[in-house]
Amino acid sequence: MFFRLTAFLLWVLLYGFSGPSFAAGSVESAGIKVVSVMDKSKLEPLFPDPYVVGDKDTELELWPLFKQEVTGLNLVGYIYESINYSSIPGFMGIPYNLLVVMDTEGGFLDVRVLFHREPMFVGGVGEKPMFEFVEQYKGLSLMHNIKFNDNQGQRKPSDGKNTYLDGISGATASIRILNQTLLSSALKVARAKLGFGAGKDPDLIAKIDMELFTEMTWLSLIEQGLIRKVSITNRQAEELFTETRAAEIDEIANKYPNDLLTELYVMDLAIPSVGRNLLSPKSWKFLQDTLETGDHAMLVVSTGRYSFVHDKTLRGGISDRLFLRQEGLPIEMRDLDFSERVDLYNPEYTVKLPARLQKADWMVYRVIDTSGIDIALPLDFEFSISRGDDIVYLPTITKSFNFRYTVPEAYYFEPDSANKTWVSIWQKRQWDLTILAAGLIVLCVVLLKPKFVMAQPKHLQIFRTCYLVFTLFFIGWYAQGQLSIVNITGTIQSLMAGGNLNFFLYDPMTLVLWAFVILTFFIWGRGTFCGWLCPFG
Repeated sequence: MFFRLTAFLLWVLLYGFSGPSFAAGSVESAGIKVVSVMDKSKLEPLFPDPYVVGDKDTELELWPLFKQEVTGLNLVGYIYESINYSSIPGFMGIPYNLLVVMDTEGGFLDVRVLFHREPMFVGGVGEKPMFEFVEQYKGLSLMHNIKFNDNQGQRKPSDGKNTYLDGISGATASIRILNQTLLSSALKVARAKLGFGAGKDPDLIAKIDMELFTEMTWLSLIEQGLIRKVSITNRQAEELFTETRAAEIDEIANKYPNDLLTELYVMDLAIPSVGRNLLSPKSWKFLQDTLETGDHAMLVVSTGRYSFVHDKTLRGGISDRLFLRQEGLPIEMRDLDFSERVDLYNPEYTVKLPARLQKADWMVYRVIDTSGIDIALPLDFEFSISRGDDIVYLPTITKSFNFRYTVPEAYYFEPDSANKTWVSIWQKRQWDLTILAAGLIVLCVVLLKPKFVMAQPKHLQIFRTCYLVFTLFFIGWYAQGQLSIVNITGTIQSLMAGGNLNFFLYDPMTLVLWAFVILTFFIWGRGTFCGWLCPFG
């Protein structure tokens, strides 16, 4: 609760200085207008043979990129400027403009900075670290969950869930805004041209309410709409194959038309009222540790003689019988291999299904946050039924049975357009903020009642040394909460130009520290900064 209250209060403070929000395409702040600057003639020298820059798209602000091969011109990807799709204000309220080349699978072929006004890169560490930073995006894609090493001395290797980029010391807010500009604009282009999940601005996609939990039974979950139950009879399946060569070849269906072919149950385990009711505490924790913020975990259960699981189903792969779409565009569901990692015979570590479903087929599919899935919109599932694959003389014929899963409104919230993605940054850093808050509270208590540490010089020496170690290693080195003169100059320039201070929201540690220093300045002067929060003061 602390970090949420702090974030809210600081947002109110900053919002009072905020100018109008920006629309993508053309942005003017501090007397500087950021506009699209590229055209085909400027792009062609950047992409020499065998690449060919196509004519500008008639509907979108982008250019197709082709590659000359033996078979002719093949589409490689698309080139666009980020300012046409995303304009997140940086320091002085001025957004980045990036030149992005994205392939047909959502991968980044190239990322370049065309324009910025970040004080840290203009007059601080220089532009070289920024250019080196964006080079790291080459070879990554929208499917990667991108995170940052706090600085180059803390390099973490990429793992199965995360891809780590080297950050820039002292420029945490700047690189986060750059990263969000890139991903936000890329997802909008991918939705329009590459068939990625459709929907709203990615910053405004509905999120699961992780604090809402209601204890319910399996039947109650179905009645509340949190579990979608779908029954397909033999007759319904037969109707799909009418007037095809696969009609009436299923002897069981011909004999028992009203019997069930399959019964499917679909639900999102990431919703607490679903996951916590169906998983044991240990299984729920395991799921939470596995998923990243914004991911979904679709549990699919199947009974009957035709299942979505079959002998060729690959663990960790994508189902070839069950597909997910939203607003007509496909969304990837990949097996989380949850059933292999959870011991069903251990009552402390299991998935709790009704007795009649204990022997049913079930799998948990992960839908990553960057897929653009929006649970405020209906999820359209396609269940494929094939016939003829076991008959030599008959080619396989596949038909689909479609159904829809809609999450009830009470179990998600839609971010306000003024909050956008900085809220998730604060959520991800809640433990860092909690530790920082505890450290600042300890400092306040000691400064208000210094008798204990002042009673003996040894006590003061021990406490001061320990606190400076905390400041140097946790605040400065680990959490990157550095109080830089660039923050002050950037703030002054932004306010003088009529800009806003929303950029601070992308670096919660620095914002909390500056708020603390400013408030305590009126009590202890510059003592809290020079004496305690700056180890070199």
